[in-house]
Amino acid sequence: MKNVFSLLTKKDITSILEDSDFLKDITCTQFAKYTGFMSCNIFWTKNTSFGNILVLNPEYIKEGRKNIFLSVVPSTCDVGVLPVIKDKRIYENINEEFNDADEIEFGEYPITYADKETNNILAKLLESGDLPETRRRFNGYHEYWYKGNRYVAFTTMDIEEYHFFKVEKVKWINLRKQKMFICKNILIADKPFNNGLMYSGIFSNSDMYKTLDLMYRDMMLAHADIEELSLTENEKNNPLKFEFITKEERNNLSVWRYMDSKTSDFASFLGYYSSYIKGFYYPLGYDSLSVGYLPIIKYDLIKDRCKKIAEYPDYLLVSFGEYPIKRVEDYQKLNWFLNVHKSGFYETGKTYRINENFNKKDKPFKLQELKEYEIDGKKYVKIDDKTWFEVNELEWLVDVNKNKAVCTCTPFAGLNFDLWNDVENSDLNKFIMKYFAKEILPSKSRNVDKINEMISSDIALQMLMNKQNLTVEDLELDSESKLVLRR
Repeated sequence: MKNVFSLLTKKDITSILEDSDFLKDITCTQFAKYTGFMSCNIFWTKNTSFGNILVLNPEYIKEGRKNIFLSVVPSTCDVGVLPVIKDKRIYENINEEFNDADEIEFGEYPITYADKETNNILAKLLESGDLPETRRRFNGYHEYWYKGNRYVAFTTMDIEEYHFFKVEKVKWINLRKQKMFICKNILIADKPFNNGLMYSGIFSNSDMYKTLDLMYRDMMLAHADIEELSLTENEKNNPLKFEFITKEERNNLSVWRYMDSKTSDFASFLGYYSSYIKGFYYPLGYDSLSVGYLPIIKYDLIKDRCKKIAEYPDYLLVSFGEYPIKRVEDYQKLNWFLNVHKSGFYETGKTYRINENFNKKDKPFKLQELKEYEIDGKKYVKIDDKTWFEVNELEWLVDVNKNKAVCTCTPFAGLNFDLWNDVENSDLNKFIMKYFAKEILPSKSRNVDKINEMISSDIALQMLMNKQNLTVEDLELDSESKLVLRR
């Protein structure tokens, strides 16, 4: 899978210098310099020689030298990272959004050192536990809120001092000829080149490749407090508490051997890559929006709400809840009901939330609501005219002895999460608590044909409806298919 960020090659640099010498003005941010950059004047470029790292020195450009590169041993230095966006699709998307501007601001990163007074205040607040944390990390450093701004804390271990850097917009230069965006600053520099794979020139397996992927996640997709995922007290105390378990806990469940590892069409469409398992970290370089969640919950919490499908010697198969699962092939029929016929379908009043930017790696999280429709007694959600999903019951395998129910499929994906072993406070878990735990509960059926049939066969009901001036629009079916007043 491609990274959003790339590194300059010698060919790129030669092409750029034919048009401009702005590379000599590339500077190192105070954050990068303070956290380990061996020199503010060099940054790494893709290696073409065996054994050494090829580094561009902007000072050499200023001096007019012919050879503007240095060679350094990768295991002995921290070399700066100058991100470049070269992917054609992403370049065009960004250009469209910023109207082909010469310079843009894209993403955020710690840039400048906080002034002395602010730094002292932040240090005291942090030590007293009164400095709010956003849950976002930049290269592992924690981010905090203070008076409308955000700061990253860096600690010098030898003298235990705190140094804070302000998180600011990252500036990029638009190189139209080369069709790339190049960052105006070296942003990060505390990762030594100690990966032996660099010597073989396998860039995709190198430390630098992983560092670039982490940098993008830090800039755009990591855990800033997202307003749509702020939890109310009721949401925090929702009795439907879904769990994250470790690989060991998972393997000790009697039902796990019967799992078929299915993924719903809905989750696949949202970019599913693999379900997150607590304590198990996938190799870096994946798309952090592609992780799904396999729901697991204590059986006691759903025992009185579920329907038993089958009972086996060491586990149960039950159904509980519903969610968009299966993609609809005959989407033309549903569009006809919605746009032409304009009857026979109903909005149930229920919505499902997804990340609108689930397929845009260069875009941050954005909440989108999908309405649920009932057509001919079945429920659906619509992404676009060609993409509909049927809402189906969720089935669960139950290990009664361990009091665990495991969903037989991964129902959704498209949410990011952190890798800092704090999954309970992650965006993924907040999404589950705020939305999934509610949306899994079935909506009441509007099945109007069945309602009319029940009315026509019940004279007493007809008289009651006439007396109270009720119509079929005022009625609905509950979960047991009984007629009730529509809320």
